Amino acid sequence: MIEFAIFLHSLIVGFMLFFMGVISPVVFKTLKVEDAGIFLRKLFPRMFLYGMILASIAFLLTLNNYTSIYWIISLVSAIFFAANLFFITPRINQFRDEANLGNSQSEKNFKRFHFLSVFLFIIQLLGSLYLLTIFFY
Repeated sequence: MIEFAIFLHSLIVGFMLFFMGVISPVVFKTLKVEDAGIFLRKLFPRMFLYGMILASIAFLLTLNNYTSIYWIISLVSAIFFAANLFFITPRINQFRDEANLGNSQSEKNFKRFHFLSVFLFIIQLLGSLYLLTIFFY
């Protein structure tokens, strides 16, 4: 069971690194800002849902494990994906739309929520990398 949970965390690491190293740079170098926004609004919910499902399954698989760090990190990661999917990303989109209409407070809110989203994303990546490290070493 723990081996499959680790495999799921390796998938999480893979898609997160792929997004950061390939998708994000290519999108912003090849698409107009408006088109990049449209693309990312479609991508992020799917990516966060995928991560939430993987982390949730990893949590369930490790819940009875003698080493609690596996299920704790899996649960926190699943919660962070859910927060991004259901709360943070919709607010980011709302604030971006309002900022594009000239609302300076919405621009500030957009930056705050975007920072929070990125911060959670990095914490999740580090958590999954940590689990891979302690499992293999």
